[in-house]
Order: sequence, then C-alpha cells, then structure tokens
Amino acid sequence: MQLRSREDLVRSHVGQVLHPSDEERVLTLFPYDKQALQDRQFSNAIFKERIPDHPLITVRANGVDLKDHFGLTTDVFAQKQPQGILPFSEHRVWHMDASDYPCPPEVSSIYVIQNPPEGADTVFASAVAAFENLSDELKAHVLQLQSYNARGTGPIGFHMSENGVRRLDDMDAKIAKAKEEGNWTEQPLLPFVIQDPDTGKRSLLLSTQLLHSFHGMSREDSLALLDQVLAPALVDSEVYSLKWQPHDFAIWANRRLIHSASPTKDWANEHSRLIHLVFLDSDQPVVPAATV
Repeated sequence: MQLRSREDLVRSHVGQVLHPSDEERVLTLFPYDKQALQDRQFSNAIFKERIPDHPLITVRANGVDLKDHFGLTTDVFAQKQPQGILPFSEHRVWHMDASDYPCPPEVSSIYVIQNPPEGADTVFASAVAAFENLSDELKAHVLQLQSYNARGTGPIGFHMSENGVRRLDDMDAKIAKAKEEGNWTEQPLLPFVIQDPDTGKRSLLLSTQLLHSFHGMSREDSLALLDQVLAPALVDSEVYSLKWQPHDFAIWANRRLIHSASPTKDWANEHSRLIHLVFLDSDQPVVPAATV
C-alpha cells in the first residue's frame, strides 16, 4: 500500500484498555458536527446499540452475551450471526461509510475488544491512489460523473462479485419494492470524485453496495466503468489488511480510504466478536473535484 494511504489510517495497539470516554475524547479532537452529536442525529443511526452515556459509540457484537457493557444491558447480540454474514459471507464489499450522504463522515474508527483469532480482518485501499493512477483520459471522464446511490434496498441480503466491486442481485427490483412499501428516500446525486479543500487530494467517493449508476449512464455501463476504475486500486500491493488484536484502536480518513470487512468464510471457527464503531458525523459537504 502506498505511503499516502498509510497516512490516512492510524492504528494504535499497545495493550491499552480504553474507556468509551477515552475514545470519545480522542475522536472529538477532529472536526465534527456538534449539533448531530447533541441531537443524536447520527449517520449510522441504523446501529441501535449505543453506550448510553456515550451515544456516539455504537456496539457491534456477535456471539457475545452482553449483560452490562458500560450501561448497555441486552443479550440480543448472542442471537446474531457473525457480523456481516450477509453480504460479507463470501466476498468483500468495498465502501466508504455513509458515502451517499452530502456530508459523509470525515473520520471513522473501530476499537476492538474481542475478535476471532483468525480471519476477521479489515482491508483498506486508497481512494486517492485509485483516482491518481488512472490515465489522463479516464481522469477527465470520471471527474464529470455524478453518482446515483440507492439506500433503502436493505442493509443485508445483497450479493457481490468476487472482487467486491459489482453488486450482483437485482437492485432495481429492491428499489421498486422499497418504494411500494413506503421505505424509500430519494438520494441526491453526488460527485464521483471529490477534493479535500485543505490538502487538495482528489479521491473517489463511493460504496459499491449503494452505487446504482452514474447519471446519464445505464446501470450495466456504470458497473463496467466502476470495475475498470477500481481494479488497479485493489491489487494485493495496494491493499492493507489490518489484522486486529484485542484493544486495537484504528482511526481512518473515511473520505480518502475505501475499506471492507473480511468475508466470514475466512474467519476462524470461533466467531465471538465485540467492537466499538464510530462514524464521526461531519457538517462539511463534499467538494466536487470538477469545480475546484
């Protein structure tokens, strides 16, 4: 993985045991949407299990009976399948957190408390390098693209291609069903390439499970282009695999890295897992690179 990508991921592991207040204190050193935290209007609101006194921090657990975890008293986790059994059961799903929002998180983090001994890694690739390594002709083309994302087609139950780029299930049918059931919210068009206003870095903005198509292009042509753009960025030499150890705390630049959980088929037989997950909400809209 190229050095500029490593700079966007900070991993700390010195056997430290962090209290949620420690995590929160470190994370809020970064710019964030104070109103969202105050109003508890989080971009990862789909995750309901939160530490009561520190609602920024969601708790994700599998095969763990949580009778009292910093005031979170529930045993529902014990009934769940390994995290991401669908769609992460067979293949990777390359994404940025909440990339279909006009103000996606600038920072995301995971603090691992308990992890399977093998296989439950998180892999990262540079969305900056993915753009920079394109030919001049392809750069000029993708700079003009706007992405149509389809949230509401279900957080689970979709299937990905082996490289984690192309969604294979019938997304249009799920969109139609969501509309019929009244569970549909139209998402705004967003730039496919954004630019950091401070560093000038240009990066792709995407989540492969949410991207339906590029504006003015068919879904099939859009997916073919996405394959062409992302394939060079996902070769082994460009991907960093974070092999979690208990009490690892990782913070990354969500708008400059794409990541994926490892398929659960690669996990060791022991699936127990307990993590704290944070999307640090931002009030800064993405800046389209084409207008900078």
